[in-house]
Amino acid sequence: MEIYKLSALEIVDKIVNKEMRALEIYDSCMRRAISLEGKMGAFITMTLHEAHEDAKKVDNLISEGKAGKLAGVPFAVKDNMVVRGVKSTAGGKMLYNWMSPYTATVVELLRKEGAVLMGKTNMTEFALSNDAKNSVYGAISNPWDSGRNAEGGAAGVAAGYFPFSLGSDTCGEIRQSAAFYGVYGFKPTYGMVSRYGLIANASSCAQIGVFARSLKDLELVMRIISSPDAKDSTCASGLHNVDFMDGKKARRVGIIKELKDMRINPAIMEAQERAVEHMRNSGIEIVEISLPITFKFAVPCYYAIAASEANTNLARFDGVRYGYSVEDASSLTDLYTRSRSEGFGIEAKRSILAGTYLTTPANYEKYYIPALKIRHIIAQEFAGAFMELDNILLPAAPELSPRKGEKEDPTAPLIFSVPANLTGLPSLTFNAGFCTKTNLPIGLELLGKRWSDPNVIATAKLLESHFGAPKIAKGAI
Repeated sequence: MEIYKLSALEIVDKIVNKEMRALEIYDSCMRRAISLEGKMGAFITMTLHEAHEDAKKVDNLISEGKAGKLAGVPFAVKDNMVVRGVKSTAGGKMLYNWMSPYTATVVELLRKEGAVLMGKTNMTEFALSNDAKNSVYGAISNPWDSGRNAEGGAAGVAAGYFPFSLGSDTCGEIRQSAAFYGVYGFKPTYGMVSRYGLIANASSCAQIGVFARSLKDLELVMRIISSPDAKDSTCASGLHNVDFMDGKKARRVGIIKELKDMRINPAIMEAQERAVEHMRNSGIEIVEISLPITFKFAVPCYYAIAASEANTNLARFDGVRYGYSVEDASSLTDLYTRSRSEGFGIEAKRSILAGTYLTTPANYEKYYIPALKIRHIIAQEFAGAFMELDNILLPAAPELSPRKGEKEDPTAPLIFSVPANLTGLPSLTFNAGFCTKTNLPIGLELLGKRWSDPNVIATAKLLESHFGAPKIAKGAI
């Protein structure tokens, strides 16, 4: 087996036992990435020198009998997670070439355990949609089919650049990208992982999570990054130190009644039927449930809240303190107006305009406050369902990976993903085989009750025994 195909745990084992050096692992993964990057575009920034030096440090520590839990394992982070001294653009022109003066907590935790940061991955501007087609750094190619869109972190894991990467999930970016590229994508319970150092978008919906090809790797990474953080007020410090390797598989799993009336690719529905049959044969009771409020109101509720929060968060980019700034402004008003007009892309402008409208004094009580109330009702609806269930199974998206330039309804996939963002529930996408017509990966999703993150992974292990573990894309690239 080629080195870049190893899992994180296999890499650590070989390094600790001195069968390989961290520099060998780094060289193999970096050569793999460089050989494909010209066609795939998964990176915005590659930290070649820093990664080489980090790998050398790991080798020195191993020679002294010291090793971290991720010694020598290459990884990457989405470009909205800051790293000191490394360009952090959040996929947009507004932060083009901005160097962060500090490092995100999750990156510090991983590096402390010996993980080697290979770079920052491509993304849509400020994570305002769930693919990277609106990144100013160009569209990413799906490693299974270069004619289709991709998200940098998931694409890199699928192509063999690194065993795992970190992404952010505001409206399903982690889970739907993982479904499109045949890897695991995990969005933890909101508050399980520190968001300190994550460039803000819709703060109450966004959570840092993990892409991986191995559930054991996913468990290990989650165990490391789910640490309390005094720098993040949304991080629930009393609910950490969770043993992700001691989860319990589900006894009862819900299937959502409302999905029967939705337009979903037949290959995806067939995969769900196979998953249901396997779970039944494994002794899991399958229960049909109804979530009428969620399916009627979740998407407009999400848009109202996300646009309002994004408008507030993006207000800090004014051309004065940092970020893009015009040089020939005639006045302060001209500086603000032109810097924001030229610095923001179409997705950001849409969110700013919508958020401004929704939060004006005349509309705040009319739209934003009702959206918050509906969000609470949706959370109660899920809490009621989980009184009788352990997990809910559903498609991660209604279609397979979209083609580049293909016109699509941007709201169609959201009903499958945003309920978990609105409610803060843990959610995991797993590979459920491939479409026989297109040979594209099919992704299904498991939701769990709050703080049941290890149990969601345990149920995914059962399904992995049927569908198999994700593989590196042989692909069209």
